[in-house]
Amino acid sequence: DEEQGGILWQHPSLESIQERYGVEATQGPHFSDMGEMADMLVCANLTEALASSAAVHITNPHYYLPLLASNPHHRRDLLQTLGAKPAGALFNF
Repeated sequence: DEEQGGILWQHPSLESIQERYGVEATQGPHFSDMGEMADMLVCANLTEALASSAAVHITNPHYYLPLLASNPHHRRDLLQTLGAKPAGALFNF
């Protein structure tokens, strides 16, 4: 529930993102291949790696939460945000 501090994960179009958050929200890097993002999701400090980006646009059919959950830089924050079983929390949407 976004009104209760939840996360809005899906947007119908880039235009809807721009209307809601502004054009700068769609100006960040775009990843569409899991291979190009796997190392970054598992190892990188994304806060530093993507510091100059207001948003990151990911379009791929793969489920990348397990990779991000194994990242030592972000695991604690992810579990605090989504709970001890983040996959289960996300599959409820």
